[in-house]
Amino acid sequence: MGSHESTEARKLALDHLLARNLREPLLVIADSNPGLTKAVRRTWPTAPRQRCIVFLLARREPQPLEVAVQKEAEDRLVRRTAA
Repeated sequence: MGSHESTEARKLALDHLLARNLREPLLVIADSNPGLTKAVRRTWPTAPRQRCIVFLLARREPQPLEVAVQKEAEDRLVRRTAA
């Protein structure tokens, strides 16, 4: 779904999921797209919602511990694939 789709288009997609017996989610994690936000509220008015923070985290400077953990994970992957 593109970021310019309407609330109605998003609601239709969610209705298709409901038709396939999707139950109310325990938590809805989504970006801040207005159409999606409204469609989720209309479909599951009581479902808790959380904004996805992946894009926010991707834009900030990584902290030293994050850099160290990422390097360790990459090193382990390289060692595992080299073996």
